[in-house]
Amino acid sequence: MQVFPFLLAAVVMLADSTDVLPSCRKRIYCNSKLLHLMEINRIYAGPREYINLRMNYDENKTLNDFDKLLNSSNNYLSKGQLIKFANKYFSNDSGVEPWVPPDFNTDPEFLNDIEDETLRDFARSIHNSWPRSGVKVKDDVVQNPDRYSLIPVTHGFFVPGGVFQEMYYWDSNWTVKGLLISGMQETAKGVIENLFELVDKLGHVPAANRWYFENISHPPLLTEMVASYYSYTNDIVFLRKNIKYLEKEIDFWFNKRSVDIEKDGKNYKVFRYFVPIAHPRSHAYYYDTEMTEDLSEQDGKELLYGVWSAGESAWQISSRWFEDPEDTSTATPRTGTRTMYVIPVDLNAIIANALQHIANFYTDLMNTQKAQAYAQSAQRMKATIQSVFWNEEDGIWYDYDLRKNTHRKYFYTSNFAPLWQSAVASDFVKAKGEMIIKYLKDSNALDYAGGVPNSMIDSGEVWDLPNVHPPSVSIMVNALESIGTDEAKNMAFNIAEKYIRACYVSFKKCKYMCHKYNVNRIGECGIGGISPTQVGFGWTSSLALELLMKYNKNINASDFIDQLANTESENFHCESPNNSVGIGFGVINCIITFMISLNNISN
Repeated sequence: MQVFPFLLAAVVMLADSTDVLPSCRKRIYCNSKLLHLMEINRIYAGPREYINLRMNYDENKTLNDFDKLLNSSNNYLSKGQLIKFANKYFSNDSGVEPWVPPDFNTDPEFLNDIEDETLRDFARSIHNSWPRSGVKVKDDVVQNPDRYSLIPVTHGFFVPGGVFQEMYYWDSNWTVKGLLISGMQETAKGVIENLFELVDKLGHVPAANRWYFENISHPPLLTEMVASYYSYTNDIVFLRKNIKYLEKEIDFWFNKRSVDIEKDGKNYKVFRYFVPIAHPRSHAYYYDTEMTEDLSEQDGKELLYGVWSAGESAWQISSRWFEDPEDTSTATPRTGTRTMYVIPVDLNAIIANALQHIANFYTDLMNTQKAQAYAQSAQRMKATIQSVFWNEEDGIWYDYDLRKNTHRKYFYTSNFAPLWQSAVASDFVKAKGEMIIKYLKDSNALDYAGGVPNSMIDSGEVWDLPNVHPPSVSIMVNALESIGTDEAKNMAFNIAEKYIRACYVSFKKCKYMCHKYNVNRIGECGIGGISPTQVGFGWTSSLALELLMKYNKNINASDFIDQLANTESENFHCESPNNSVGIGFGVINCIITFMISLNNISN
């Protein structure tokens, strides 16, 4: 039976422009007839299965042999032929293997600071889950790097959970914070050094260490990770050796992701997410091909730019990137994603904070000239954030519309990022704090039992109502704490308490933590997306540890237990575990963890 004839016309059509970046340098995994047919025919159940396989032969032989097969069949291949080819030329090997951090200890000191016994036991369970998600790159990947989509790194790392079997950039920010709380400083250092290796290799940190993410980054939080590590260790030698990578990454964003705008008669340099790739994303190939097949050449190209750039934002996908965020008439998949025309306030705040951190680092390294240069650059960015993004009428910062030259006046947790990233002068915060709190109250975002949603728009997309992701919680809690008033601090505590409650309920009820939570259903995983709901989950656990430590004197588990009891009378939904790494590796790593525990007891 013939299925899905070879139809690359749309892909070729969108690739004609000379300013288009390649998906990546690995044709097997990025832009080839083979990839197209494997994904369009859905030879594998999930969108990532094919692109994470190991090649049994080199790339040239694999592609040449496939071309011969295709030509001999008049460009028509049955599903059976494709399966047979895949079984011969590929192996099911993602390139990682279980790894337990050498500084992992089943009885860390930080637990003594948590007064509530129930929450202390919960924190212990979270801490002891580190080995479940720990992996390292196999030796074979280092010896045969051309056979894998995985980009090798030296040190062990943590996969987020679910189908994700690689190290993700901005997830690592919360992972590093969690590791430091857990007393695993050497492991945190190794995670950061992996990111340095990627900067050295590619000139920036890719979204993850897979070649199909080669030309797409994530929110640039590497400098913040170094600041977190440095605050724990005062490791000046580490700082002196590696500050060059922080500068190299900042240069990438200035050279590749900045744009000059004019507002109110003044010129400003601002930053955006912009990935000009006009090929379907390898990890969402079928979905992207389906979205673009009925579009014009220009609309198809802009949509692909938009979804690639949304991936770089890590808010993938959200109404935040729609031409009209409130237009919910178009069914998913949406064709109005135009991320590159939105100037994100959170990205610009992150850049400002990174510049300030580098200035502070150079002060400690006694390089006055560079410290002053970066401090001046940071001040310019902070002034830009106030001039471009602040809306005096509403009392909040908004994203800026590049084409309409106006604020995008919608509630997103990212609106509070200038506070989260310390990109605001303290006197401004003191003067405008009450306005910011009023904006939050008036948004009704505080009204949900399960937390503050990413947005107040129910678009059906992952980064919208009713979902809340851990980074959004982190932004809101730290932003409100930075305002400093009793009212703001109480709001921060309430948001943190809702988050910990959701984590506790899901952990106790379903034996896992969620990638995202549903603010309408305490403890249930969030909804939406093109992949099955994922459980794990590294950043969820890390933020839970961070908030348990921040509020260890204030949080009481009694209402959490009551909420858990309520789930018995509700139609509470647990996801089916799909964590191929977490479960498959978890069995092995839990055995290793048990052995470590015995060793700790004996010592």
